[in-house]
Amino acid sequence: MHERISRERHTLLLAVTFRPAPFLPPIALDLVQRGDSLALELRAPTHPTEAPMPSSVEERILNALGRADRPVPAADLRAQCCVRKATFYAQLDELTISRPNRQQLRLRKLR
Repeated sequence: MHERISRERHTLLLAVTFRPAPFLPPIALDLVQRGDSLALELRAPTHPTEAPMPSSVEERILNALGRADRPVPAADLRAQCCVRKATFYAQLDELTISRPNRQQLRLRKLR
């Protein structure tokens, strides 16, 4: 994991990267006075935050497919769900076995 603090005009930004994971958006920080010292503090969001990501991998996959208006390549779906490849395909296999007739999964695997 790598962290980097940068400055854009009057804003401090914390960027965190972890090689196998998608990039996180930068986090805005404020430099604030705490007694005799200075500290970095998370800046309060200026816009409403998005709804939290569903907790289970199954919910993530089904929500992503529900938002799709066409078949989704497996690699794109996995990126949207932010899960490891092995976990994603294991859950996808489970979904296709447990829901063969109740729900058609709109997914195509690119080779």
